[in-house]
Amino acid sequence: MPSAWTLGPLIIRSDIVMTMLSLIVGVIVLLWLSPFSKKQQKIVLNEISSLGILFIIFLMISKSLLNFDVFINDPRAVLSYPSNSNAFHLALVGVGIWILWKFVYRKQVHHLRDTGIALMYVLFSALFIYNFFELIWGGSSQPSTLINLGVYGGLLALITVRKGSILLPTSAFILSSLFLNHSIFFFTTDHVLGIGLLFYTLIIYILLKTRRLKHV
Repeated sequence: MPSAWTLGPLIIRSDIVMTMLSLIVGVIVLLWLSPFSKKQQKIVLNEISSLGILFIIFLMISKSLLNFDVFINDPRAVLSYPSNSNAFHLALVGVGIWILWKFVYRKQVHHLRDTGIALMYVLFSALFIYNFFELIWGGSSQPSTLINLGVYGGLLALITVRKGSILLPTSAFILSSLFLNHSIFFFTTDHVLGIGLLFYTLIIYILLKTRRLKHV
C-alpha cells in the first residue's frame, strides 16, 4: 500500500485510511457479536462516536500545545503536523477527565459499563484488523506487528468468550500495556500508557465505591 494518496490538493495518508477501515470493521463486530439489544447498541454507539470526536479535538489541542511557538505564528501549519505519542497521551488524558466528569460527577453512570464493553469490542477488533493490514499491505513483518496482532486477537477472543465481562479484559489490556510497547493504530505507545490506565481504573473504582454509585 502506498504511504499516501494524492487527490488534487489533498494528501491522504494510508495509515489514516487503514484506521478508518479498521474502525468500520470494529463497529460491525460490535453489532454482530455484542450481547446488547438494538436499543442498547444505538446508545453505546452514540457514546463511542462522541468520545471519538472528543479525542480528535483533544488531539488537535495537544498538538497545538506541544508546538505552541509554531501555532502562534501559523495555526494551520501545526494542525498539519503528524501527531506523535506525546499528543496521543495528552489527548487520552483529556478524554479521561471528560469521562470522570460526565459519568461520575454528573452521576451518568447507568451505562458506563455498557459503553466500556462496547468500546473494547470496537477497539480490539479495529486494532487487530489494523495490524493485519500492516502485515499484508504495509509489508511489515516486524516482531512488534506480530506481537500486537497476537495481543489484540487474544483480547478480542477474551471479550467475545466472556460476554458482558469488563474486569478481565480490562485487566489483561492493562497488563499487556505495562509489559509491551503497544501500537495503537499509527501511534506507538510505551509503558506510560499501561501505568496511566492502571491509575485511571483505580480512580474510577475508588470514586464509584466512595460515592456509592450504582448501575455501573
